[in-house]
Amino acid sequence: MSTLQDFWCTDELALHTFASLPAPDLRNCARVSRSFNRTAVQSVLDQHKIWNAQQSADLQLADNPNDLDGLSALLLSVHVKSLASVTFSLERVNALQSALKSFHKMQRLVDRMESLHTVYVNWPSDDYQNQPISDKMLATACKCVEEFLDTIISKGCATLQFSGFDAFASKYKMKKNPAITAAEIPRAPTAERSSIWEGARGYLPSRQTRATSDVSSRLSEEGNYSRKPSRFSISTPWISLTPSPKLSQVTKLTTFYADSAGIFRPPFSQWTFALLKASAVTCVTLCFQDIPDDGAESKLILDRLAEAIPDVTTIRLYNASNCNSFR
Repeated sequence: MSTLQDFWCTDELALHTFASLPAPDLRNCARVSRSFNRTAVQSVLDQHKIWNAQQSADLQLADNPNDLDGLSALLLSVHVKSLASVTFSLERVNALQSALKSFHKMQRLVDRMESLHTVYVNWPSDDYQNQPISDKMLATACKCVEEFLDTIISKGCATLQFSGFDAFASKYKMKKNPAITAAEIPRAPTAERSSIWEGARGYLPSRQTRATSDVSSRLSEEGNYSRKPSRFSISTPWISLTPSPKLSQVTKLTTFYADSAGIFRPPFSQWTFALLKASAVTCVTLCFQDIPDDGAESKLILDRLAEAIPDVTTIRLYNASNCNSFR
């Protein structure tokens, strides 16, 4: 009898009860008291197999921003103050408007944290490539993602991993006569062409000084890229994420992962390269599976990487065995 009484006096019954409540009732329960808040939030996190959000939280975001997913539950929490490792996955978010609302919620969560160590953002944005988008919407999307990324860095993120991030990249193309031409690309001896590392290692040398890039630089994207004409406007203004001037003051980034080359292309690349330049990055992991087939563009990306991470000590390359860019 004592064991049964102990069960009813613990949180198990409350968790079981809360798990059966609809989302509006759970939200109301979370606002009753700190005790109810902890139990109501944990009941939602349990459904998503998140047992200790402060240590590791894998947040699968819902396409409907009003759904009570793991991210929404953490936004209700008054107890979670820091995140050791958090994954934001937008695999189920198919509409651009929903994605922007999700990024806004992600920014709100990160902004509430006192500290943040590791962040992984998976944004498989292929679904947005064929969606018509106006200049105003593109500018709004860039601003939304920019604010989220700046907030991550401001919280002391040390390890940052991106996957996807190719939304709107199709709207930017290399110019016909870029500052960097394919003729400048060195070719490895025939015997070495089968090794992706032999072709790539020369592009990421260790350098003693950090170069300063500007619009006129041969490495600047404005000098080498242009936006495709849009049926929404006659002119095609340059729209991209703008690096914060405070990056060098707040960044603690030392480890950087990129599962897609999209983060190194407009409209994201200005922010990415500015962050890498401002940070003491020593470990980089790169996936070159989707690096552009255009030899001039792939060289531009790799040259900008060499300029941005002169102090790197560890480089990992993977999923690049079939790439033609380093022949």
